[in-house]
Amino acid sequence: MRDLDAAAWLPAIADSDPSALQALSEAEVTLLEARKAPPLFLNEGMGAAAGVRPSDLVRVLREVSATHGSAYALDCWNEIRRGRRPGRLVLLFSGIAVAAAVELAPGVSLVPLSALDSAYFTRMYGRPRGRVTTVNGATADAALVSTLEIDSFVVSEVAPKAETDCLEKLMTMMSLLVLCWPATPVAAGYWWEPERPFSLSGVGYTLGHSVDVPAKWEPTFLGDDALADLRTLLGQWEHVSHDARVAFSVPLTRLSLAGRRYGYVDMAIELGIAMESLLLEDDDKAELSFRLAVHAAWLLGKDRDERREFFKIFRFLYGLRSSAVHRGELRGRCDARESTPPLFREKFMHEVLSEGRRLLVLVAKARISSPGKLDEKIFGEPEFRRGEGAGPSAS
Repeated sequence: MRDLDAAAWLPAIADSDPSALQALSEAEVTLLEARKAPPLFLNEGMGAAAGVRPSDLVRVLREVSATHGSAYALDCWNEIRRGRRPGRLVLLFSGIAVAAAVELAPGVSLVPLSALDSAYFTRMYGRPRGRVTTVNGATADAALVSTLEIDSFVVSEVAPKAETDCLEKLMTMMSLLVLCWPATPVAAGYWWEPERPFSLSGVGYTLGHSVDVPAKWEPTFLGDDALADLRTLLGQWEHVSHDARVAFSVPLTRLSLAGRRYGYVDMAIELGIAMESLLLEDDDKAELSFRLAVHAAWLLGKDRDERREFFKIFRFLYGLRSSAVHRGELRGRCDARESTPPLFREKFMHEVLSEGRRLLVLVAKARISSPGKLDEKIFGEPEFRRGEGAGPSAS
């Protein structure tokens, strides 16, 4: 950001004398306006900005001084002069609940609604903190909060890259919460809270995330064990390459959607997309069902018998996806035929699909903990070289 010539804008306030806030006369303000200093946009976070002139800042800082004291107002002014405003970015979402704020990574915490700024919450939803239905139809259960300093001024009402990058980081972290079975996290809104609140535009927050399928039922509560597992997962995520992270966005999104769908066909299709994304490689062009099942069996099975069973399970699940796509319907209950995996025999379809989603969560965790090309890992294993892996004979 270009250096703000504070002395040219507000000579009296720039003296760092708190009493100057009250002493600045209307005549001095008029004189400053007469200099026709170019307007700047005071940054209020995530695309919210207010075009300001000297008199605007003087007026607001006088109001802040009258409400919070001249020392507080001077701190606000010094933040502006320094070119950076400290605060935090809040991503509100549904599907997860925690008892108290917990740090997940340096500068990033998962917090309950009670830990949010009550004034901002009331401003957004017209009521005190508590589980609400937001303006875009999603419930709000918790939030991810990240410390974030923003530029005091911007050249237009477009969120700077540092702010959008921070939001993207929080959105990615929220999407990983789908691996805290059986959670279905979905964003409800976001805003930036300044450490020392004051606003020229009267906005001060941004609500900008639409929700196509809201979360179902009650949120998943994360206890100490689940939070410990989540920290381990986030630590593993740090070692995943950028390209792999981008690719993971597809299955994570589909796993969350599958848990929020009500119809069997829609659930099966979402799970099918997640399966293909997690278990097929770019160069897999033929025998997709076979390759997908082999990859899943290797990831989840501990020995030959387990891998043979997982091979059958994932072939069956992928067959449900094909039926949903090509026929547009699924039976309400699985039969007891030999071709049906024992895990699914006599089970209602919602039980089958729910179990399929749980297994895919395990697959996603395995892929994150050990990224890389699946075929290179599988067919390089000693037991596969001896012909003991979950290969064609497992079918």
